[in-house]
Amino acid sequence: MYKLVFLIFFILSSFVKAQSPKERNWVDLMNDPKENFYDVVDAFEQYWNGKSIEKGRGWKQFKRWEAFMEPRVFPSGERNTSNYLFNAFNSAEGISSQTHSPGIGDWSLVGPTNGNSLNGIGRINAIAFHPTDNNIIFLSLDKSFIVSLNLFFKRKIFNNKVFKFSANMNKYKPVFEINTFQSNHHMWDNNQFNDVLFWNITGLLSHRTFNLKTEYHSISRPIYFKRFDIPQQYDSAAQVIKTSISHNFSNNKLNIFSEITYQYQGGPKIFQLPNWIGQLKFNYILINKKSNLKIEAGCNLRAFSSYYLPVYLPEINQFSISNEFLQQNYAMVDLIIKATIKDVTVFGMVTHLNSGLMGYNYFSSLHYPSPDRYIKFGLKWSFLD
Repeated sequence: MYKLVFLIFFILSSFVKAQSPKERNWVDLMNDPKENFYDVVDAFEQYWNGKSIEKGRGWKQFKRWEAFMEPRVFPSGERNTSNYLFNAFNSAEGISSQTHSPGIGDWSLVGPTNGNSLNGIGRINAIAFHPTDNNIIFLSLDKSFIVSLNLFFKRKIFNNKVFKFSANMNKYKPVFEINTFQSNHHMWDNNQFNDVLFWNITGLLSHRTFNLKTEYHSISRPIYFKRFDIPQQYDSAAQVIKTSISHNFSNNKLNIFSEITYQYQGGPKIFQLPNWIGQLKFNYILINKKSNLKIEAGCNLRAFSSYYLPVYLPEINQFSISNEFLQQNYAMVDLIIKATIKDVTVFGMVTHLNSGLMGYNYFSSLHYPSPDRYIKFGLKWSFLD
C-alpha cells in the first residue's frame, strides 16, 4: 500500500514539475533569467500554434530575443546571468595575471601591412612550417573577396500594401585554382582573369496573401567552363531576371502555398535554366489533440519547362555548358506524413511518387538522372527538460 501511494505521489509531483513552466505566460518566462531558454521557446511555440500572427502581440520582438539569446546560452538551455559573466571575467583576469611570464615571448607586429586598404592580408586558411627551417612559416590566404555593398528599403504603399527593396553588390578576385590548375585530366595556366562583379536587385510587393517578386541578377565578366573543360571569361555582362507570383492560403487546419516563376536570361547563355518553374505545397492537419498529439499530411509538387542540361565535371566539381541534351518538361510529386507527440516527431516521405509514370526522361545534368521513387523515414526526439 505504501509503495502504491509513493508511486502515485512521485508521478503527480513529476507531472506538476514538468507542467508548471508551461502554465506560465511565455512573456513571464522570457523575463525570468532563471527559466530555461528552451522552455521559454516551447511555451512561445505552444501559445502561437494554430494562431495567425498579429501585429503588436510581441511575435517579432520574441523572435529577435530568441535569435540574440540562442548563441549565448549553455547547451542545456541555462541562461548566462550578469553575475556569472562578471565572475568569469574576474577569474580569467586572475589566471592571466598569475600565469604571465616574460619567458613566453614578447610578440609584436612585423608585417606585412600593405596587403589592402585595411592594412591587412585577408583571412588565413592554413598554416604550414618549413621542413628544415623553424623560422619560416607559410600562410595560405584568401584574398578573393574585395568589396561588398548592401541596401534594404521597406514601406507601406497603396492602402497598406508592403513594398520591399534590397540590393547588394559584391566584387571578387578569381581564386588561384581558376587561374592555375593541374591534375590528371585538366590543366590550365597563366589565366590572369579580371575581377568579377555581382549585382543583385530584388523588389517585393505584398498584399494580404499574395506576393509579386522580381529579381535582377547581373554578373560582369563572368567565368565559366565550356570548351575542353577550361575556364573562360566573358568580356561583358550576363543577366538573369526572375519574376514570380505566389499565394499562401492558411487556416486552422489547411495550408496551401503556390508559386509560379518566369526566368529570362540576357547576354551569353552561360546559365542553363528552365524558363518556367512552378511549385505547389499542400499541408493538412488530420489530428490536433490537446494532449500534444498532432498528425499532419501533405504533398509537394514541383514542375519546370524544358532546358538544356549542363555537364557535371566530378574531378573538379564544376559544371560545363552543353547543348547536347534537352531536358523536356517534367514534374515531381512528394508525399509527406508527420506525427508529433510532445517532444517526439516521426515523419515518412515518398519522394518522386510519379517516377516512371510520365516516362523516364528526368535528369539533373547530362548522364546524371534524378533519383527514382524512394521512401524516407525520420525521427526527432528532444531530450531537453
